[in-house]
Amino acid sequence: DVGNEVEASDLLLPGLDEALAFDELLKHIEDLRWDVVVFDTAPTGHTLRFLALPELIDAWSDRLLRLMRASGGLRSMLFGRKESDAMKDELERFRRRVLHIRRILSDPSTTRFTLVTIPERMGVNETVRANEALQHHKLPVTGCVVNRVTPALDHPFLERRRAEEQGRIQELEEALGDHTPVCVPLMDTEVHGLEGLRALADVLYGDLVQIPDGIGPHSMGAPLHHELHRSMVVHQEDDEETIQLHLPGLAREDLSLRSEEGRLLVGVNGHERHVPTSSAVKASTVVARFRGEVLHLTVPRPSASTG
Repeated sequence: DVGNEVEASDLLLPGLDEALAFDELLKHIEDLRWDVVVFDTAPTGHTLRFLALPELIDAWSDRLLRLMRASGGLRSMLFGRKESDAMKDELERFRRRVLHIRRILSDPSTTRFTLVTIPERMGVNETVRANEALQHHKLPVTGCVVNRVTPALDHPFLERRRAEEQGRIQELEEALGDHTPVCVPLMDTEVHGLEGLRALADVLYGDLVQIPDGIGPHSMGAPLHHELHRSMVVHQEDDEETIQLHLPGLAREDLSLRSEEGRLLVGVNGHERHVPTSSAVKASTVVARFRGEVLHLTVPRPSASTG
């Protein structure tokens, strides 16, 4: 009895707005133009509900897939065999995409959550709760920024204010354990525009360094530290072009490779991305290897085939 196996309420997609936002986030992650995606999240409660969404969608899609399997004959009569199979395949691809982003978010080599707070009781308490919740969901918290800290100035009011803030920062240090908060002083002007962001980056990351050309991982920043991968690295030689694509959190079966009108297309769970090449290419001539989250493509150049 299908009715006993799946309740009608189970078919309602939880958090549709958040699901669409997740899909948009994954599009940016899969976009070969970006080496780093900065996701500025909503306040803590909204963020935790958002980050818990993959499990909800996984459970929802699993229930719906069970219902589709149980009602296969009826679906075939209503929609036709081909359309019925297409619906099931699309749902399974959607489910794999959700699991993919969950793997990305929980991998500390790919994703880093940096908590940002202010040195006041409410802000510190909320940050401690957020840290505990993220740890519970096995999401990698790797840093904390305390913003708008009163500078050490010779004035009784400011000295009292700073002393109280330092007490809150000490509480935060004890709660976070290994992650020493990075303190950003209250500045005399609003942080606005490119120059303001550069001044803030100096405080958070120190001197600007040149990131090497390789795929990575590359270490950068102090006191706030990150490791990053380049999304795509291309090397051109006389007879071939080698392309490396960093594709974290994927299994080999999630990938596809084809060409269309000389354009090379890499598919991830059914969503394709154009990989630029120096000349028109046929997928049948491309050598592809997937090792350690990196897809290696060797593309022959026209001179190599024409002799």
